[in-house]
Amino acid sequence: MPYKLNKIVFQRDNVKNYETHTHPMDIEIDFPFVAGKLQELVPIEHQYGKQSNLELSTTPLFNESGLTKLIPEIGPKGIYYLELRPGYKLKQLIVEPDDVVVDIYIAAEERLIYSFYNPTRKNNIIITAASEKDKDNIHTKLKSDLSDIIMRKYFIKCAMIDTENFFSNLPAHKEVLKEKSILTAEEAAKYLRTSKKNVQNLASQGKIRKVKGGKYRLEDLDSYLNGTPKKKK
Repeated sequence: MPYKLNKIVFQRDNVKNYETHTHPMDIEIDFPFVAGKLQELVPIEHQYGKQSNLELSTTPLFNESGLTKLIPEIGPKGIYYLELRPGYKLKQLIVEPDDVVVDIYIAAEERLIYSFYNPTRKNNIIITAASEKDKDNIHTKLKSDLSDIIMRKYFIKCAMIDTENFFSNLPAHKEVLKEKSILTAEEAAKYLRTSKKNVQNLASQGKIRKVKGGKYRLEDLDSYLNGTPKKKK
């Protein structure tokens, strides 16, 4: 099925840094139904165009706990590719808006590529994710049968979080939680998708700032997810 495609943003995690490739375009494209390589995901005629852009960052894409929050500006009918470091997979994944189409492919060096196609009118999508070593050997299993769409959807489903159920045991609805500026330790743990004890350990190490009453600022949690934790004063 052809997709209308206006823009491709591709980010590759290189452990200590990451690179961002941007490819503006206005075409219809048949996305591969196999776990293809980058050459099949970005049309060759658009990989080295005059408007294509490459940016290098000196900071990691994921923080030391394997967490990240990404807000790629791909625009309506744009696609975002996230290529993980070798031997890693996404353990947990939250994508907003819900209409974003998620898929998974393979690349060289045992890398996995997650794709996010935006069929909505929003300019940005929001990806909150946790990565870990690929103990399930997803890359090897996908490579064994590149045409197995069911297997790809299964691995995506394993990582995707049902946000309604995820936040159902909190006293506040997820939208209320996201609008709060101060969170309790329990809410901070849910926001970071970790345990309350780990949140407290991060605070004691100065990686997350704790405020009066043992609570946490939402902006400090976002800074930690983005790899720029705020130290204690």
